[in-house]
Amino acid sequence: MISIIIPTRDEEKLIESTILQFAGLTIPHEIIVSDDGSTDKTVEIARKFATRVLTYEGQTHVISRARNVGVQASRGELLVFIDSDSHIPDPNSFFARAQKHFEEDPGLVALASPQRVRPELERTGDRFVYGLDNLFNLVFNNVLHHGAGSGKCIIVRKSAFDQVGGFREDLIFREDCDFLKRVSKIGRTHFDTKLTVYHSGRRLHRLGVLRFYYSWIVNGLYVVFADKARDKEWAPIR
Repeated sequence: MISIIIPTRDEEKLIESTILQFAGLTIPHEIIVSDDGSTDKTVEIARKFATRVLTYEGQTHVISRARNVGVQASRGELLVFIDSDSHIPDPNSFFARAQKHFEEDPGLVALASPQRVRPELERTGDRFVYGLDNLFNLVFNNVLHHGAGSGKCIIVRKSAFDQVGGFREDLIFREDCDFLKRVSKIGRTHFDTKLTVYHSGRRLHRLGVLRFYYSWIVNGLYVVFADKARDKEWAPIR
């Protein structure tokens, strides 16, 4: 079984379609929505379609905690972390290919996926930004054997997740790369160029290329040199 874990916060416009994209998935699976204090109808909508919905209310909001809480309620041997705007055009083919990787390679602990903005929303800047990010993740995983990837889709063995202690809840930026880096120390990670996941590109569209890269670089430097992110809270993009 695979456990599809979707962290949410104020995603009432997207959560239904995100869950229903898996309505025709024939591989045994469960869909867990882990909500981090939504103030809109996200939880109400999710409860109509997800296998289970978990809720948390607190003073701070951290996407890593939402993912970790989702795992605590999961039953699958493979964990699939996707964002609330992630879109997989053919889930059956996608997960069949992913499962085959793990079945054929016992030393494989995690898969990272290329990300692209959905074709109907994609802009020129999107192709540059995410094309560069995909190249970065390809080289790091498949050449340097150093885990890296995007939270738009990470697939990992439950045993490996438990061994490294899950996502760091003190990081609200690059927590996905940090997780894959730590996982790559206990096994092999792989970046499969044929497992593309699409998304809305909303953060990049809202910030613009320059502000997006500024935030990415500054927080990235904080993580590298101070072992923490500059920003302190997971802010939803509406």
